[in-house]
Amino acid sequence: MLPLVLHVMGCGLFIVANIAGEGYDFRQANDIGQDSDFLQWVYGIYWAAMTVSTIGYGDVELVTFAERGYAIACMLVGASLYAYHIGALINITRSIVSMPSQQRLTLYFGSIVSIRTLTTAFACSTPLQTCLKPIMR
Repeated sequence: MLPLVLHVMGCGLFIVANIAGEGYDFRQANDIGQDSDFLQWVYGIYWAAMTVSTIGYGDVELVTFAERGYAIACMLVGASLYAYHIGALINITRSIVSMPSQQRLTLYFGSIVSIRTLTTAFACSTPLQTCLKPIMR
């Protein structure tokens, strides 16, 4: 899904620049106007990746109001993607934490494993084994 989002955003930047029709846009500001279509596409993908990932090196200069407005929309899409995925990870973690310990062990190791088997496999000391028993119930 991410490659598709980057492609659409990168191509969208060129579409916005073409529709705005201003003489001086980001292609001239970044000296890529004479490059091949492929290199311009790679440049657009690079810009989209930096925008969506919120890294934003700042090395791609957007000069028109249309380009900057489009960049704001892309930033909101990137923030929404992050929020969605972080929420999904939190829900997964919450569901794992709320499972009974034996079910968690099954999830982690593929079969129900006793605490003694685990502590022996990891060469845990006897006091540590004693501390872990109540937790794993």
